[in-house]
Amino acid sequence: MTSWYRYYTTSSGVHLDSFTVVKTTPKGVWLDNKKFILRDARKRWACPTKPEARESFIARKRVHIRILKKQLQLAEQSLAAAESGQLPDHLIFETEDLDHYFSKEFSK
Repeated sequence: MTSWYRYYTTSSGVHLDSFTVVKTTPKGVWLDNKKFILRDARKRWACPTKPEARESFIARKRVHIRILKKQLQLAEQSLAAAESGQLPDHLIFETEDLDHYFSKEFSK
């Protein structure tokens, strides 16, 4: 049986999991954790080799860091605005202002 791999992080560090392929199809593989992985997908939950799993992990962590940096920047700007007394004393937008958008886009 072949294995597919995925790196992940926990509070104790970086770990590598291996998953046994239980079924192969023309389009992908079923793993023993009941996940189906497309072979040709750009982003895969697990990879057929450890080097590919490493590259996938690096890409995921780069995106993760980019998102967290943006969230930190927004938090710092919000804190600075609050500390300098520059918070608005009214709502920037009303929820009702978005109702028409959501009703058109997501009611399909």
